Amino acid sequence: MENDLTLLNEFASEAEAIVVANDPKLDKLVEALVEIATEAEKDGLDETAQRNNRKVLIFSYFKDTAVWIHRRLLDAIANDPLLAVYQGRIAITCGSPDDKQVIDADKAAWGFAPDTAAPSNYTEGDLYDIMIATDVLAEGVNLQQARHIVNYDLPWNPMRLIQRHGRIDRLLSKHKRVYLRTFFPDQLLDQLLHLEQRVRNKLALAAASVGVAETPIQAGAQREQSFSESRDEIEKVESGETDIFEMGGTASSAQTGEEYRHELRKALGSNMRSTIVHLPWKAGSGMVKGKESGHFFCAKVGTQTYLRFVPESASAKEEVVEHLGRCLRMIECEEDTARVLPDAAVERAYEAWDLAKDNIWHNWDFYTDASNLQPQVRKLNREVDAFLLNNTFTDIEQTELNSTSEILMSPWPRREENKLRDVWRLEFASNVERAKALIEAVKATGIEPYEEPARKPKIELDEIRLICWLAVQAEYEDTTK
Repeated sequence: MENDLTLLNEFASEAEAIVVANDPKLDKLVEALVEIATEAEKDGLDETAQRNNRKVLIFSYFKDTAVWIHRRLLDAIANDPLLAVYQGRIAITCGSPDDKQVIDADKAAWGFAPDTAAPSNYTEGDLYDIMIATDVLAEGVNLQQARHIVNYDLPWNPMRLIQRHGRIDRLLSKHKRVYLRTFFPDQLLDQLLHLEQRVRNKLALAAASVGVAETPIQAGAQREQSFSESRDEIEKVESGETDIFEMGGTASSAQTGEEYRHELRKALGSNMRSTIVHLPWKAGSGMVKGKESGHFFCAKVGTQTYLRFVPESASAKEEVVEHLGRCLRMIECEEDTARVLPDAAVERAYEAWDLAKDNIWHNWDFYTDASNLQPQVRKLNREVDAFLLNNTFTDIEQTELNSTSEILMSPWPRREENKLRDVWRLEFASNVERAKALIEAVKATGIEPYEEPARKPKIELDEIRLICWLAVQAEYEDTTK
């Protein structure tokens, strides 16, 4: 305990030495705001358009970080002429206003985007152009009057980015384009992601061996697969790919998987629990929603759940929607949504289920073939691996060459591939020096050797069990047919 106390005091001393004026990350944020303000003035035809163009939401996961940002930006705005347009127009909200500087979330949203977020009786006007917020403003508010979002810290769940982005990327936005900026710990991203993976793996091991009643990370003992998906999506966002936003957002909302689970937990905790738990298998219903008609199915193979949406126009398994987020968003509804299930929709459900079942079977069967479980190795990695294996290096241990080869034959993020390519292109005095530099570059990535996932057993079509289904009819259709 004395040793722990010493360490904590050392941590406190290090933390106290950090001051808001010397934070390079905040310097970059200030630079981004200057860029936003400059572009707003250039793009806006009048003062109203310029003001809307420079409106920016700055998200942080932690309240302390939000307060830290607010403190620095107040000083920057007061002293930098390029940020003068933001004078008196910055606010912070982090849930309950327990600080005189932190305002209520509703008032924050209304003052920041009165044209799209405020109720009809709101009279205080347009008050803010910079809104610093935790995820209290990440859902359920229409902030499309703004054009910019800055994610100051990286959420572990990349779907959180979709949720935030959905606040301004909405059909009623008057902006032709909206902009999302995200800070990435460029030198540490891979290590941070591996850290979470190791923690979750250890929790899973503990749960399997001695049992874990409560884990410090939500779903900590069951989240390995979702982590790998999150990792891929985080790296796609860093590389500038936008698929995650284009697939995830809708005009109505940008829900995350955790939000859907939260809705289900609320329902299970209410008087609906008995109804949900005792629903018979293959139960079906219907509703009118959106622009695309079709059938949604929830099915199981063993303990694994599959969601599928079969568009009415689908005629082959390849046309079935597999994307989890999109399937869930297709069936979003309220508790009081009207049940609409014409006879024709019931009749079409049988053919649609055949397509969905066929799609699920092929998806499962793909993972029964060991050749399909091999990692996708990039050309550069194969070239480096061939160079290391086809040359003789007397002063490099064979075990080191072997471990490097195993890492090279694993899936790599694009960022790490680019770093390796930089070394590969360099000129060296000898192949030995080149090999040593390549080995160091591979080690520096922190990438672990690929571990092939377990093969799935072969199944028959009738082992795919239908839990429930929902017929969805587009709003413009004649639902009496």
